[in-house]
Amino acid sequence: MLIYEMLIGVTPFFNKNKNMLLMKIKSAKVIFPDRKKYKIDYSDEIMDLISKLLEKERSKRLGSNNDYLDVISHPVFKGIDFDKLQTKGVPAPFKPSINKSEDLEKYFNVNDSKTAIVDTFIPSESRRIVK
Repeated sequence: MLIYEMLIGVTPFFNKNKNMLLMKIKSAKVIFPDRKKYKIDYSDEIMDLISKLLEKERSKRLGSNNDYLDVISHPVFKGIDFDKLQTKGVPAPFKPSINKSEDLEKYFNVNDSKTAIVDTFIPSESRRIVK
């Protein structure tokens, strides 16, 4: 759902009514807005990935057989070297220009929190396939 929301700007089953939202999550088909009308550029491959991840029937859902291996084998991830990605060997596609503390406000929600920012990276030895 997060991929859809990042791509389209709203959740795939959005509804202000909580009961209707839950009903749509359980039974509604994923609908993608018209690309030309809403000027949103997305590929058929990303539509396929999202649709397969949001498949209602658990046994047919992408990842139900081989967990994350099914997902990273999808054509949308073609060309990504996951070993290099895991070791942070892939250059960032965008590096913000930050020269002084005021620059942080352009890219981040800045507050006075002393909480350290930590990576959400999970080492391969800690990963496991859940069935």
